Amino acid sequence: MKKIMAVLLAGVLILGQPLSGIGVRAQENTEEGQKDKTETVYVKADAEGNVQDISVETVLKNRNNGEEVPDYSTLSDIKNMEGDEEYTQNPDGTMLWDNNGEDISYKGKSSENLPVSVKVSYYLNGEKVTPEEIAGKSGAIRIRFDYENHTSETVTVNGKTVDVQTPFVLMSVMFLPSDTFSNIKVSNGKVMASGDDNIVVGYASPGLAASLKLESYGPTEDISVPEYVEITADASEFELGFTATVVTPGVFADMDTEDLNDVDELIDDMGALTDASGQLVSGTSEFFSGMKTFETYMAEYIKGVGAVKDGSNALTEGLATLNENKEALKTGAEALQGGLESLNGALAQICLPTEEGMDNTAVSEAAKALAADGEKLAGLLTSIQESLTQMQTFTENASAYVTAVRENIGAAQNDLSLVNLSDMEAAANAAAKEQAGGALDAALASIPDEQLSAEEKAGIRAAVVDGINVSGTVSEAKGYVDAAAEKLAGIPDFEVPELSVNTAGIEGVVSDMTAKLEILKSYSDSLSDVKEKFADMGSALETLKSSVAQLETGSRQLTEGITAFNEGAAQLYEGAAALSSGASELTTAGESLNTGFSTLTQGAQALKEGVAAFDEEGIQSLGDLAGSELENLLTRIRAIKEADSRYDNFAGIRENQTGSVKFIIETAEIEK
Repeated sequence: MKKIMAVLLAGVLILGQPLSGIGVRAQENTEEGQKDKTETVYVKADAEGNVQDISVETVLKNRNNGEEVPDYSTLSDIKNMEGDEEYTQNPDGTMLWDNNGEDISYKGKSSENLPVSVKVSYYLNGEKVTPEEIAGKSGAIRIRFDYENHTSETVTVNGKTVDVQTPFVLMSVMFLPSDTFSNIKVSNGKVMASGDDNIVVGYASPGLAASLKLESYGPTEDISVPEYVEITADASEFELGFTATVVTPGVFADMDTEDLNDVDELIDDMGALTDASGQLVSGTSEFFSGMKTFETYMAEYIKGVGAVKDGSNALTEGLATLNENKEALKTGAEALQGGLESLNGALAQICLPTEEGMDNTAVSEAAKALAADGEKLAGLLTSIQESLTQMQTFTENASAYVTAVRENIGAAQNDLSLVNLSDMEAAANAAAKEQAGGALDAALASIPDEQLSAEEKAGIRAAVVDGINVSGTVSEAKGYVDAAAEKLAGIPDFEVPELSVNTAGIEGVVSDMTAKLEILKSYSDSLSDVKEKFADMGSALETLKSSVAQLETGSRQLTEGITAFNEGAAQLYEGAAALSSGASELTTAGESLNTGFSTLTQGAQALKEGVAAFDEEGIQSLGDLAGSELENLLTRIRAIKEADSRYDNFAGIRENQTGSVKFIIETAEIEK
């Protein structure tokens, strides 16, 4: 026993204070009187770890004044080790010890299965061998300790049911003499020279990684909790004294869960930050959607302005043609008027013979043709008047449309001028930095100063917060954009009618009338030769005179109307040219506005994509780190702590008693 304790003490010294606390915790608790029952389980095993004998040494605290000391145990062959107290044991395992006022120390045998088993394997020059085969051999040797945790506990934490294993820490110790072993290495442990011997210590915690599910959480997926110990060396005539493995629960039992509460607060803070980031993404998406709607109205506006421009150009071209031909029309009308005046004067001086004495058929036909041409001319002038009326209406509508478009464009440009993307980005940056800074402050506050100094925390915070570059609030900008969209939506639809003024018909009629006047003139010349021969024209000549007089009056009115028409056509042409020029300027302004708005839309899209990327790659990643997986890890840590506190005995304990237990597994020596 002394040899085993010496080996364990050496292992404690090598691995340092943390494991020393584990190795002697039960003994310290017993000395301080904190536990009602303390067990030390000694296991004898062969060189490969197969169990051969289990004995348990128990210290039972005597807390009864003069009364028998109650106990419970599944051990057999129980013997009092230090006093003379007797006991009685019932078939159900309950016991009563005599009370001599002292604590009771007793020992017994057990046939229960161990919670943890040890399997020892031996290799010589790369080949697995038995203990008997390696004894006395020389070469490269490898000794491997494999541990298996056989426990299982179902624990409920915050309403969640979790299955875990009791967290045992195992420490295996052996002596390797320097004269027979060299180049000694150990995985998951240390080697320390002590005189002529090398003390080799290795440690492991089988089942802990599986209980914590470290592989399911990103930051811990690469953490490896050792579940075996392996020693390699060069051996000369191999011999091995016994090995001792101490198995201790209780590592997590006294863990302070206040630190876990701080992490819970961090998870809540990260949840709030994730929600805020989601709202930011939603806001920028709505802002971009509003910009796209505005862009649709802008396209409709550009289309309407283009229609005004095309219509004004067509009007200008038609009026230009009319303006070019107005002088010829006026000249023809004046010539017609002059001819009719001459004819009327000549007829006033002529007295034709009676109807029987003269054939005036040609004159009659020419007069009828002139009357028909007059009707045609009147119809054409009526058509021209209708066309001019349509042109005047179009001009008024086009002017009103341009005024409405200019007013809406001015209002839209005023609304758009209120959108300041830089201010929006600054606000977004400030909001994101403030929320991320708050979450980081909560996280960094939970880290002890001995792990991260105040300067290091400040540096981490500055690096994370300064690295944030997003944009934020968009509701104000969206309001301006919606207002602009409504104003542009108010632009009325406008269709350009097909307008034309046909002067070709007037010219044809005037030409025809001129020809008829030539015929009348020739007859007038002929009549002048026979002026003295005829004294009286009769009723036909009077009728002709009357018709020619009326035709002369109409011709004079036609000349005056065409003169007025020429003046109106010139003014209309000048107005149409001005309208066309204004429509061109409006089109140019609309294109500039559309270009500027497209740039703003691209900026809104870049803002939307940037915020989405920041949310996905930054905030959501932080949320994943402090999300459900971290919460599950904390739940399992709490479950393991609970399972650890439950395992307080091996051979039995009374209800409401406190206990502690440790195991020492000793393997047999290998001699050459």
